[in-house]
Amino acid sequence: MTKSAQVKFIMFASASCLVLRAGELKSAPVSSPTQSQAALPPAIVPAQSMPTTEPDVSDSEPGSAQGLELVWKLAFEPDRLIGGIVSDPERGVVYALAPAFKAGEFKRCVQINELGKIEREFSIDGGNIVLRGAHLHNDVSRDLLSYTRWTSPLRAVDTNGKTLWTYAQDGSIDDVWAADLNGDGLDEVIIGFNGDQGMHVLDNHGQKLWVWQGPDIGNIDRVTAVDFRGDGSANVVVFAQDEDRALAIFDSNGKRLPNLHYPEEYSPFFRALNLSSTGRQQGMLVSKSGKKRIGALKADGNLAWEFPMALGIFLPDDEEPAPKKPWFVLHNLSFLVVDTSAGKIIAKTDKYESQAKSCWLLPKGESSPLLLRSTTSGIEAFRIVDRTPQYHK
Repeated sequence: MTKSAQVKFIMFASASCLVLRAGELKSAPVSSPTQSQAALPPAIVPAQSMPTTEPDVSDSEPGSAQGLELVWKLAFEPDRLIGGIVSDPERGVVYALAPAFKAGEFKRCVQINELGKIEREFSIDGGNIVLRGAHLHNDVSRDLLSYTRWTSPLRAVDTNGKTLWTYAQDGSIDDVWAADLNGDGLDEVIIGFNGDQGMHVLDNHGQKLWVWQGPDIGNIDRVTAVDFRGDGSANVVVFAQDEDRALAIFDSNGKRLPNLHYPEEYSPFFRALNLSSTGRQQGMLVSKSGKKRIGALKADGNLAWEFPMALGIFLPDDEEPAPKKPWFVLHNLSFLVVDTSAGKIIAKTDKYESQAKSCWLLPKGESSPLLLRSTTSGIEAFRIVDRTPQYHK
């Protein structure tokens, strides 16, 4: 996740896993504690170019892909739901939960390189569908957080599937996010609960650091970390159902700071956006439901930009800003790639599935990440191509 030098913390309101490694040209042999590789035969589809001409990039034409090149496609069994998908930007790999063969259980985790080839797999206890990335101990660059919304405790595991710790409370989990809040290079874990449990902040060992809770707070729907001012400080921002168009803000030690109010008719989506090409200053995605517009909220409560979305947007739980680039993915009837430093749509995919997920894979030695999209038939990797966007701030 983001380091404290780049992050402020925002709060809204396991399984098998695929690992995609960047920068390795030969396929590594697959190893599996469960020896279940035969149940998941990969099929690599040769790369082919998608249209790269200069039609307008619009959210009103879901049938055609624009601004993208298809790099590879990894096919799974048809009509199988893929679970969470998480990248490791330092190692250039992506972890994705492999298709479940038993309803409600995702216990296989497969490692895939940047060419779309499976390297290895491991199992994660719990069979949960949601996956988050976290940096919980110094000898690795990425660990995993696994849970199922409303029904399970939070489980932290390493990338061999070993359980590091679990965290369970009486309330059910709405959302989880990880970020380095204290500057020690390891992530703290933020949990938003449904009901009166409020928000809990844990250290990298799963021990409770501080909480915000009470009978009048309501559900905490989303949590995230955002560096609003670009000064390297880590603030916790909480969206609770009883707050009137305001975000409750805390410092990294739990001290309450002045609320941040967002514009009338807008509502927060609570995921961080990079508002500059350097990634130092961040904002937060907000939307205007009645007029179908989206915008980027700054620390002063004003919008950095906004533009129309004729078809509206759907934001899944697991979106992160792209590494090295000020890009973010929005979902409507396609995936839309937005340049969040300028408020411009720069690319879109050709189709949308309600259960589709996305993440970014940064190949080693490259400055632009690949966009990965999971569907019910597999995982696709796209390269963003230069183009003239339709929407400007």
